[in-house]
Amino acid sequence: FIGLTKWSFCGISNMPCKSIIIVAPHTSYWDAVIGKYFLLKLGLHHKFLSKKSLFWFPFNIFLRLFGCIPVGRVKGRNSINEVCKMLHQANNLHIIICPEGGFAPTRKWNPGFYYMALKANVPIIVAYIDYKRKEAGIKKIIYKTDDMKQVYNEIRDLYSGVTAKYPEKFELPEI
Repeated sequence: FIGLTKWSFCGISNMPCKSIIIVAPHTSYWDAVIGKYFLLKLGLHHKFLSKKSLFWFPFNIFLRLFGCIPVGRVKGRNSINEVCKMLHQANNLHIIICPEGGFAPTRKWNPGFYYMALKANVPIIVAYIDYKRKEAGIKKIIYKTDDMKQVYNEIRDLYSGVTAKYPEKFELPEI
């Protein structure tokens, strides 16, 4: 954590009690460490959505302690509905999602974050980790989520100029 002292963290003072927080670029496991440190500094009650395939023993114990919950295609279960239920039952909860999915470059971001925010009626917080500037923070809180194309265009503009740990693995989203 000594290296994190060289980083700056930019929060927003008027944080909502509930949200879907998207974090990008996501090209390295270090993103989780930096992101977790940032969230702890902000004092946000949060849960990370993580691939179900990562939850193997004994690593699953660490992931759950880290605040991760498994998501994936399971017959009879819908992640969007489950997250919405969690948000409706909580007084204070932020769900963290890396919409790129894995570390491979992709312009096709998983739209689950959008549908979760829309269905749960919570804002989308656009968070970033910029390795060039050694800065993590929040770009914007998007409250108006009724137009998916507009939200994606705004997200693309907000992430333009943000440098990933491995820049060749990061692509801006398209709808």
